[in-house]
Amino acid sequence: MPAPPDLFGRVGNYLDQHGFPTVFSGSGGAVAAPVDEPGRAAVGAAQQAGSPSTVQVAGNGCGGVSSGSGFVTRTGFVVTNAHVIAGADELVVRDSQGEYPARTIYMDNDIDLAVVRSPGLPAPAIRWVTEPSTRGTNGATLGFPGGQRQMTVKPAAVRSRSSAVGRDIYGRGTVTRDILTLTAGVQRGDSGGPFVTSDGRVGGVVFAAAAAEPGTGYALTAESVRSTVAGAITRNEPTGTGECRF
Repeated sequence: MPAPPDLFGRVGNYLDQHGFPTVFSGSGGAVAAPVDEPGRAAVGAAQQAGSPSTVQVAGNGCGGVSSGSGFVTRTGFVVTNAHVIAGADELVVRDSQGEYPARTIYMDNDIDLAVVRSPGLPAPAIRWVTEPSTRGTNGATLGFPGGQRQMTVKPAAVRSRSSAVGRDIYGRGTVTRDILTLTAGVQRGDSGGPFVTSDGRVGGVVFAAAAAEPGTGYALTAESVRSTVAGAITRNEPTGTGECRF
């Protein structure tokens, strides 16, 4: 298999120019009251379970290199955000052992979900939660903020669950997403990474942060995406990454 293109060395300032999708359109989107930050044990348990399965995702296209995060949900298959790879001509995923070429098998520009396949990726899979995460559920978000190569683990706790009416990744159409509002310091580059609960399972897919309230992030609920992800993996059919966002 040919060596993957060196995309991670060319991320540059692209992340600073391409933001999160709109979570709430109009005047909606009141942020739920804060919850206590999880303790060290809860964060440590989430980190231990999630770190081996969390990867960095990079896409070359649209005049630059975009970088985000993702996680392995079945060996060789990575869940990420559609806005991370939109318009990309080349995809690469990176784990602790190396970099591997990838291709898209699912792309939903509305809710902001994508699945990519990387056959050579050795990172292990992490399982989804079996019960919905609710207010007070503790854990951590894992990702690669700013396109950095070092994974960052941040304490996270669920403030609320809700159906949010926002915009698709292009800011055009209206879409309803089932989301978790998190007390978590989500940054650009964390997009697509997992919210891992203290019992070591994925409770949501991080996709945005609250611009007006630092320390607040948003994740697609596991319940709203896991069957879609499973279906995409079963079909395993290559698809395009759509058009550039900007």
